[in-house]
Amino acid sequence: MKNPIFKTIVPTLLGAFLLTSCMGPGVDVDRPGHTGGKVLGWNISTKNWLDAANDLSQQLVTSKDPRTGKPLLSEKPVIAISRIKAVNATARLNTDILVDNFLWSLRQSGKCIPTATFNLADLDNDPLIVELRKTRGSEEIDPATQVPLAKLEQPKYTITGSIHEETARRKGRFGRIHSEKVYTIRLSLNDRDSGTSPWQGQYFISKQGTGSARTW
Repeated sequence: MKNPIFKTIVPTLLGAFLLTSCMGPGVDVDRPGHTGGKVLGWNISTKNWLDAANDLSQQLVTSKDPRTGKPLLSEKPVIAISRIKAVNATARLNTDILVDNFLWSLRQSGKCIPTATFNLADLDNDPLIVELRKTRGSEEIDPATQVPLAKLEQPKYTITGSIHEETARRKGRFGRIHSEKVYTIRLSLNDRDSGTSPWQGQYFISKQGTGSARTW
């Protein structure tokens, strides 16, 4: 007859081993439970956004062209942000933190140059550039300093993405509710010329704890 303690401890240790062995780049597990039984901080924090941006940017700058095997961003292309959409989100997601820091990390890597004029969202463009170009030919402007024609660089690649939210609950011993909220962040690099997507990256944020998952 097997020892009942053995039957309890072994599955627990095995589960912990599997969880640890599966964790790595692209996975952020947060267990913010406290003694009150409820879980605080279910939504994505600023640190979560920063960690996701750093991880995804590193995934991109170290990736290779699937056709040639060469570094994907070897020619320092211009990159634009297209659309980052939220799926099943129960709260407003501040994706600006993710996008801003993702682009900052790419710029710091020296592998590419973000555009300031061709992003899908107007908030990601510099409105002053547009206004300066409108002054071309004005008698008030020194011709030597006016914006030249045919100098705007269109992006070679665009970035699209989504953030998917899922919540799971299960009842444990003594009726205690164990909850987990998982955010899956997906980004894709899309080639303007070929319409292909030579790179896709994912980052998972898991919020685990005891109690109901608050959605506000």
